[in-house]
Amino acid sequence: MTVSLGLQLISVFVAFSSLENKHRFTARPQPPKAEYDYIVIGAGTAGATVAARLSELSNVQVLLLEAGGPGNILADLPALADVILKSWMIWNYTNEKQSVGIGWKNQVILDEKGYGLGGSSSVNSLIFNRGNPKDFDAWANKYGATGWGWDDVHKYFMKWENNTDSELVKANPNWHGTNGPVQISTWTNPDPIFKILLKAHNELGYPTTDLNGPKQLGVALSQSFINTSGVRSSSSNSYLEGKRRPNLDISVHSRVTRLLFNGLTATGVQYVKNGVTYVAKVKKEVILSAGAINTPQLLMLSGIGPANHLRNHSIPVLADLPVGIGLKNHPQTGFRLFIKNDSLVTTSRQNSMNALTVANLDQWFTNGSGPLSQFYTTITYLNSRNNKDKKWPNLGIDGHLLTLTTPDVQIWSNSYHDIKGWTQYLEKYANRYYILFCAFHQLPRSYGRVYLRSSNPFDAPVIDPKLLSHPKDMDEFVESIRFTLLLAERSSLTQYLLPLHPIPGCKACPHTSYLHRCNSYIRCHIRQVASTVHHDSCTVRMGDPRSNNTVLDPRLRVKGFNRLRVCDASVFPNIPNANINAATFMVGEKCAEMVKEDNYYL
Repeated sequence: MTVSLGLQLISVFVAFSSLENKHRFTARPQPPKAEYDYIVIGAGTAGATVAARLSELSNVQVLLLEAGGPGNILADLPALADVILKSWMIWNYTNEKQSVGIGWKNQVILDEKGYGLGGSSSVNSLIFNRGNPKDFDAWANKYGATGWGWDDVHKYFMKWENNTDSELVKANPNWHGTNGPVQISTWTNPDPIFKILLKAHNELGYPTTDLNGPKQLGVALSQSFINTSGVRSSSSNSYLEGKRRPNLDISVHSRVTRLLFNGLTATGVQYVKNGVTYVAKVKKEVILSAGAINTPQLLMLSGIGPANHLRNHSIPVLADLPVGIGLKNHPQTGFRLFIKNDSLVTTSRQNSMNALTVANLDQWFTNGSGPLSQFYTTITYLNSRNNKDKKWPNLGIDGHLLTLTTPDVQIWSNSYHDIKGWTQYLEKYANRYYILFCAFHQLPRSYGRVYLRSSNPFDAPVIDPKLLSHPKDMDEFVESIRFTLLLAERSSLTQYLLPLHPIPGCKACPHTSYLHRCNSYIRCHIRQVASTVHHDSCTVRMGDPRSNNTVLDPRLRVKGFNRLRVCDASVFPNIPNANINAATFMVGEKCAEMVKEDNYYL
């Protein structure tokens, strides 16, 4: 029976109001109290996790401070994962000018981070990708992060995961959790073009795999942070929403501007809410979970960081520590592979604002299905020729389907320096579906730093990742791009795609018609449009407390300080060869348990 438009509108309005109220009432409307046992700064992936776990202790009071606002329905909709990167839910950070990415407008590479409950887990590409066990063994064995090897952290990955694919779980015993708060799902009805893509990889020697299982090398239709209701699984809706506890106060629009100390003991925080400055005191610990950009900024503003840098900004030095130094990110560059036949695109036809129809919203609200519930990706792991450990892949590719609408042509063209050239390049593909293939370097050696622009906490910090500054990174990155172009030009996938053409600013080689055989073109492509995957990490590194390169001990405590801990992706000793959301959930779970142990709750 067909439901009338009027009934659909009523259904959508009721469901919309219910979900919005759930978001809105997660945060406390009343002002926070003056003192708490624990104060957690930042409600992102790790911050929401650790605050929720600590509030399981009924005899403690926890305050969770978040600079942004509550969740909203745009973030809940998987299909709008690309759209919300241009919303109010973003810290609109940019990198300093790099030696690559010079084709972007003003030579600026964007570095968008989540702003609001859930942090980047509310705005990322939903990819569930833990990383390689060897990543974490290196944390313990190479960087001195005792207790963070794979055998140590595996149980924390399992603790947060609720994998809803029973067949995959059965096929890979002891590799997936099924009882955690964060639901993970499998794409049950992929577009025909993705089946062709998988086959092309298989023919080139890359087997289909569970990239979170025992064998990472190969290709996969990645699982995603999407629950059985077709809603994005963020840290907010997994740990906080619908679980209001009397001992957990969540204060949104609360920007922490300074940590407070008595000597080297943390005593509380200063924050601004609705233009008014407040102080909250702490009895046991301040846990800083503001992310790999804001966490080092706040530490430095509070007197913890490189001494000369702090003095240059007239900030009294409490401790000379390498805060902000060691920033890592995954470099990437993208390719639009336009599809000849629209019939090869089915479930992914509406990954844009065009999907916000009454019928689609009704289907999503009512059944958790339809176009709005979908946003999945293919992931490929491969090795560079000189990678010594073939079971620890250092290169990667991901791909998902998008539509280049007529308005998109101008929007995208305006993001480049050569607006006219890119408009002419893209307009001939208007209103076509394409696979956005992004090639990555998964284990880069290059690193940069985050440092203060000024002593004003509301000034964005300086972010300089020094992308691909290590020559070996560039050489290996070329290999990842060459494989991507090979797939497009010389595999069984090729017949289903429109021919590739050089991007504005780059020329093909005269000796070959294939771009994958043109080394100068590949390097030009990198120089023009390289960017990052927004996987900022390693800026407040943990590890051997005797090392001059660490800020934290392996218990995530700031060296030399009492009652101050850090819990987010900034603590990574090195970036894992994966999207970092899953590992950040793990850090949150392990941090919460360590806090409980160190304060004699366990």
